[in-house]
Amino acid sequence: MTSYNEPPFETNSQNNYSIFPKKIRKPYKPIKKTIVPWSPKIVKDVPQDLKKNFPNQTFLKPQSQPGIYVLFFPSSKSVYIGESQKVNREILEIKTPGSLARRPLIKPYFDASGIKNVKAYALLQGPSLEDRAIRLREEDRLIKEAGSSAINISGNIHRNAKIRFSSDISVIDPIFIKRTIPWNKDGSVSIPNHSLNYPVLPEKPTEYCLYIFKNKKSGNFYIGQSGKSNPLFRINKHRSDIRKVQYWELRGIKTGESVTYQRMVEDVKNGGNVFEYSIIEYLDQFNETDRKDRESNVIAEAYYQYGNRVYNNLTIRIQKILSKFREFGRTFNATKRNKQLLAYYDRDPERVAQYKNITYPVIVNGKYYDSLSEAGRDLHIQAKTVANRCRSASFPNYIYLKEPKNKIIPNSPEVKTKLQSFNKLLAAYKNRKN
Repeated sequence: MTSYNEPPFETNSQNNYSIFPKKIRKPYKPIKKTIVPWSPKIVKDVPQDLKKNFPNQTFLKPQSQPGIYVLFFPSSKSVYIGESQKVNREILEIKTPGSLARRPLIKPYFDASGIKNVKAYALLQGPSLEDRAIRLREEDRLIKEAGSSAINISGNIHRNAKIRFSSDISVIDPIFIKRTIPWNKDGSVSIPNHSLNYPVLPEKPTEYCLYIFKNKKSGNFYIGQSGKSNPLFRINKHRSDIRKVQYWELRGIKTGESVTYQRMVEDVKNGGNVFEYSIIEYLDQFNETDRKDRESNVIAEAYYQYGNRVYNNLTIRIQKILSKFREFGRTFNATKRNKQLLAYYDRDPERVAQYKNITYPVIVNGKYYDSLSEAGRDLHIQAKTVANRCRSASFPNYIYLKEPKNKIIPNSPEVKTKLQSFNKLLAAYKNRKN
């Protein structure tokens, strides 16, 4: 029999024990990416009426780079400001008949000036604007700088820019209220499963985050991501877009936002114009790619758990994640989950010895969990994220007993008692293996 520590896991000690051999990974070889040289191209022949809106701005030729662009309509001397991952492609797409038909806000300006006479420039562009959160922040700043000349609705503080949608008495104004109590404290007799299993976190305006807003009457909800700016900016944009879709719908016109906001508008028209919102998770520890992955996973989990209560579009990306959840038979039903995750320390050691696999506990910030999945649910993050933090030296308070990584196990009474029980089960399981 292979010898092992007795017990293998002790409090206030560092443990290297694992009954499974460590896997030796091959050295990581990064894929070589072809870096295309890029340099901004300054445009000097810019209309004076446009320069007046941005006196300190350098105007650039739109290229295949992330950035902020401006459209100038000479007939009215108005501007429209937008952001895109590829500025030149976005501008070309906007000018197509199909795109203009979906953009009733700017189509009249194109018609008045003539497509050929509309000027397009990049205000900011380059690799430094790869992060969409940064682009949205800069877009918002430039809209405010343009003031009354900007025809943008969202983000424009000038009163004249908002009067069109808000002045129509047929447009119902949605109301957004900050949530102050946990989402799971919202049960309703008339609407089954009206509560949600998400936290209500304090706002930190300078951090990336995931947020949620829910219709108080229907119980339907939306999950989104906010960049390093006040999340209220994103909420205000949703409010503006709900008004916008209503306004054009009354005139028989579908806009680019109609797909996302149609169900919200239906709820608003059915008497549910009050929404509650809160931050549910912070994402500052992730890069942009991981933030997108995390957002998609949270939305997919929401679809798995709450079905058609989710407002978000069921994109191909989310469908793929959702199919994996179903493939592995994941369940979020509390009753079933508790039955599936019965604590190993409460089971008969002789019976456990017959199991083919054993689930290892996790300790996070001094709290003992029977599995990675249980820790993930309690912390409102994926089990994979918990595992990654357990493997990282940057998270000394995340300890996975299958791979302790020389981390110090806390010496609390709860942890000590549960470790003693787990060690007995581990011994029974190990004896079976031998």
